[in-house]
Amino acid sequence: MAGEIIVLRVSGEVDLCTLPTLQTALDHSLDQHPAHLVVDLAQMAFCSGRGLDLLAQTRHTAADNAISYAVSGALPHIDRLWTLFWDSDLPVRCRSTTAAVIAIWAAEVRTAPEPDLLRTALPVAGDT
Repeated sequence: MAGEIIVLRVSGEVDLCTLPTLQTALDHSLDQHPAHLVVDLAQMAFCSGRGLDLLAQTRHTAADNAISYAVSGALPHIDRLWTLFWDSDLPVRCRSTTAAVIAIWAAEVRTAPEPDLLRTALPVAGDT
């Protein structure tokens, strides 16, 4: 079973005026201690360098708290800036929130212990 997934949707512009609001939203999401945090950027029209840095640095805060972290839906021009300036320190990026959630579920299925389905379906003589 998948752990809790929080999806934080960011819309509009992230600049010096709105950066504190994004910081508060990220902190609040991390304080909930989900297993996974996905930040959906599909509706974000603009992001300052400080905003991109905040989103990149959140990866470390999440990792320190054993929370997987990904961003999804970044517009191509925003993604391009990100890769130019933060290439070595980028969070996991997915094309969409749906793709991020599917990747989380797939990873959890791959790492889940496999039940002994045959033993469960057909008890062996002598087993109680």
